[in-house]
Order: sequence, then C-alpha cells, then structure tokens
Amino acid sequence: MTYSVASKNRNEFDLVQGLKIAEIPDVIKVCQNIPVTAMVNHDSYGFSSVYNIFTGRNGLWQYVQDDVVAFVMRHPNIEYKYVVLPAFSMYNCDLTYGHTYKLFTELCDKYPDVHFQLGRIPKEWCTECDKYFQYMEENVLDWKYPCRILSTQLVTELYGTKLQQVRQRLNQLDKTGLVVQSIDIEKDKSALIEATYEWATTHDKEKYTYEDLVSPSLYLFNLMGSGRFNLYGQKVTRDNKIKAFCIYEQNQIIANEFSISADKNIPGLSEFQMYQMCTKLYSMGTRYVNIGGSETVGLDRFKKKFNPIISHELCSYICKNK
Repeated sequence: MTYSVASKNRNEFDLVQGLKIAEIPDVIKVCQNIPVTAMVNHDSYGFSSVYNIFTGRNGLWQYVQDDVVAFVMRHPNIEYKYVVLPAFSMYNCDLTYGHTYKLFTELCDKYPDVHFQLGRIPKEWCTECDKYFQYMEENVLDWKYPCRILSTQLVTELYGTKLQQVRQRLNQLDKTGLVVQSIDIEKDKSALIEATYEWATTHDKEKYTYEDLVSPSLYLFNLMGSGRFNLYGQKVTRDNKIKAFCIYEQNQIIANEFSISADKNIPGLSEFQMYQMCTKLYSMGTRYVNIGGSETVGLDRFKKKFNPIISHELCSYICKNK
C-alpha cells in the first residue's frame, strides 16, 4: 500500500534531502529494529509503526539521515497542515534534538507557505524550542494532556488507595451477561464498525467532525486485518452485541493501546474494559501499557484513575511568524 501524499501545491517535499514518501514496508522496517527495552522510558507511541501509519493515514513522509529517522505527516484533522515528530536513533530510541531542529527549520524555510507543526515534543526540549520556535497550545491532538503509562501488574492486582476509584466502579458494574473475548477481526469487523458509529453519535462534536471520530478506529481495523502488525484486542459483549472493545499493539515489555471504547450507559464498563486489557497483557508477560495522552480533561481524569507510573508531558510548536 502506498500513501497518496500530494498536496495541491506540491507532490512531495523534494527540496529537503533525505525526506521521501513513506510506504508501509518502510515504516515497519524502521520500527521493527528498535529495541523494545529502550522504549519504556520514552513516549513509545513515537517508535510505533502502527501509530505513525494510522496517524499519518492522510499522508506520510520518512526522513532518514545516517541512523536517525523522523516522520512527517499530514495533520489527521486539519487540512493543509503537517506534523513533524521528533527524530530518533533507530538503534537505541534516543531522541535527537539536532536532527529535529534541522528538519523543521529546513521545512519552514523552504516551504514558507505551508503550515508545519512540531508535535510530541518532550518537555525537556522546551527551553531550546522556545528560542527558535513559537509554542502552540495543543487543542486537537492526543497530547494536550500527558501520555500515561500503566503497570499491568498494579492494575491487575488493584491494590492500594490510588486504585480505590477503579475498585469502586468495578463493584458498581452489573456483570450480568457480560462476556469477555479476544477480537477475531475477520469475524468481528462489522460489529466493531457498528459499535464505533454508535459511540460517535454520543460524543461531543464541537471540535471534531463525525469523520474525525470514526476514521481512526476504522483505519485501525484495516491495519489489524492486514495481519502485518502485532495488533490484538478484546471485546465485551452482552446478548451477542459489542458493548466495549479495545485494540492494542503488543510488544514484549510495553504495549501501546490505540483504541478503547465502551457503552456509556453501563456504569463501570469503561473501567472494566481497561482492567481486562491490563490483566490480559500481564498474563502474557507485558509489564507496561502506554494508554496515550488525552484531548480532554475528562479523558485524562479517567486515565489517571489507573495510577500511571510514568507520565510524559509533550508539547507542540510552530514556525515563528506563522
């Protein structure tokens, strides 16, 4: 599968050496060589082939210089805007500010009429970025609030006062007729799509269109069905109807959760789904799960219930004078 990344003004960013259109095999090849053990203390989404491909589903470029790689993508929600993610070493996950600075300034200089945004920038880079770029409050993408990492063991054991809210919600849940099963994407895809559309009708559409709300999950289902990624999931059904589901990328040490949804009319079901995911991952030997950042304070509040052991504060910047 090749991405169509042409804009109305240019077919590609051919003025920047080392930046080319990315195809799925290119992204997989880069990301599969990254040592999983090195991801735990970083924002593991940035090193995920799934995250980069599905966030860059409207257009994706790959920048390679020596052993350093960075991804540039069309903004998934805003037309005519592009997001540049931090450059990193393919061999040890070290983020490289120098390469990121070089790429972003070159794009801003050579394409002055194009709107670029630096995204998922670690907070420790902010002092340097403030010197050269303009800070932008992130109000659309998933790092408005910090990226949260959970211990699958701590959530599975549900021990301690910090998980009290989760225990209370699980106790409130009416488990009558609830069945937890692994997702079989070939058999379950139609039902998952139906559940996704139902969820979208209950979501606040002030910031997002209906397409914005459903397209990420639909694209994720397609990636899962391709069989090329370590994507797995669980569904919770009642009367043979999906009431909740989650999809995650499973790795040896840290998993990346990309989609989780639950029927809001069943109190405690969202917590139950998260708990079931962590229990499953823990039983498979996966110690951590990155449940991502949040676009809203309510979603972040929900994620903090699960006592994250690591939180990554991430920022956005734009070219100055834009």
